[in-house]
Amino acid sequence: MNKRTLPYRTRKPQSRGNAMLKVRISSISLMVLPFVFCLFLSGVAAERECWNCEGGGPTYPGNCTYTPDWHPQLQYDPNNPQEIDGETPITLSIIGGISPYIWNVSGYGFTLSQDETYGLYNTLDADSTACGTATITVTDAQNETVTGYVRCTTGKWSDWNSSRRRLAYCSNPWVNTCNEDSHTRTLIVGKSKWTFGSFHGYFCTDSPDCFVWTEPGMPTPEPPCGSPYGCWDGGTCPTCAPIGRPHPFFEVCDYSEWQCE
Repeated sequence: MNKRTLPYRTRKPQSRGNAMLKVRISSISLMVLPFVFCLFLSGVAAERECWNCEGGGPTYPGNCTYTPDWHPQLQYDPNNPQEIDGETPITLSIIGGISPYIWNVSGYGFTLSQDETYGLYNTLDADSTACGTATITVTDAQNETVTGYVRCTTGKWSDWNSSRRRLAYCSNPWVNTCNEDSHTRTLIVGKSKWTFGSFHGYFCTDSPDCFVWTEPGMPTPEPPCGSPYGCWDGGTCPTCAPIGRPHPFFEVCDYSEWQCE
């Protein structure tokens, strides 16, 4: 009986040199991949950095001189203290911007502990002679500037000046229907005080958007609450609504500033 021999494939012996070469290529590939990935990220970051270059839309990194990364706008912290006692330091802060920050203060008897900071904080000192208002200005590395005010407990409000008075103006007529006593409100922010009044009782209008303040004779900061109706402090006139003019508003707005006595 003849023995049948099954065919089989022979595997060509692989030289040691070829095997080592493949191992080396694989190792080099693993080492190069992170480098290539980093180059890709660098290109994306560079293109993003140059997006806002002068001349319009995105540009290639080589065509861009310098564009800083996006940053929050510089702001004077609205939560800063508004008052300071003599010989008592307080901490002031800012928000956003790019360091370093240059700080300045004006006013009688006030000093800052630092003229330049890389952080967002500084200390305001008032000596025993301090009075009136400290005006603080901060400028960042992009030349953005903000201003804030701190009142010393020693001082007084400036006298009433008719040139700083605003009057409510409306193109539609209004009526005084309540015949009640005068109604006032005071709003103080920093060095400024706005006093609102309806000295002839409550005035009513049919629209909260139809009127504005007249311009005063002297440059005067706008009231932060806005229009004569927007500055109304929530009081109501019972007879405004039945006549179809449900919006009471202030008749006048006076302005004064905190100063040394």
